[in-house]
Amino acid sequence: MPFVTESLYGHLVHEDESIMISSWPMPQDALIFPQEEQAMISLMDAIREIRNVRSGLGVPPSRKAGLILVSKDPAVRRHFTDGQAFLQRLAAVSTLETREDKAGIPLTAVTALFSGGELYLPLEDLIDLDKEIERLLKEKANLEDELDRVSAKLQNQAFMDKAPEKVIQAERDKLSRYSEMHKNASERLVLLQESGQAAESAT
Repeated sequence: MPFVTESLYGHLVHEDESIMISSWPMPQDALIFPQEEQAMISLMDAIREIRNVRSGLGVPPSRKAGLILVSKDPAVRRHFTDGQAFLQRLAAVSTLETREDKAGIPLTAVTALFSGGELYLPLEDLIDLDKEIERLLKEKANLEDELDRVSAKLQNQAFMDKAPEKVIQAERDKLSRYSEMHKNASERLVLLQESGQAAESAT
């Protein structure tokens, strides 16, 4: 809709000539802000890392979590304080604490690195540790049952002789998928159990 573009151009640029015959805009040094650009890049990098952590732990988007930023650069700490609204809206951050060092940070806090420093999210803000361990134990047991079932089927000579290759391949794919899921659940279970032990030791 060219008439809309024309109207917007007239309000923003305040020139009499039409946008259709105006010169192509040229870059202006006065409108380049390298420090602010770098601050926004750093903030975006941190938001991306926080989202990755939350996704890896299966944290629902509605659940808020505190954030501890560690950076020796006072400019980075200031930029994050100024950009706290972005962290709240885009990374589900409930509270922000900035500091120069890691002293006093909970041992169970989940860590993420970004271009301006380190990020720490208290694990208890992200998940209910006991419930998650209980859920993973059940998931691990269910996967072990499925692995036993699929393995038994693939070791059954009668099944291997009579089943079409397509069906056999589907069972092999299940075995591979369940094995990977079991490995991931086991690794996460160990991590959470160690975190729980660390939390008990710290109290």
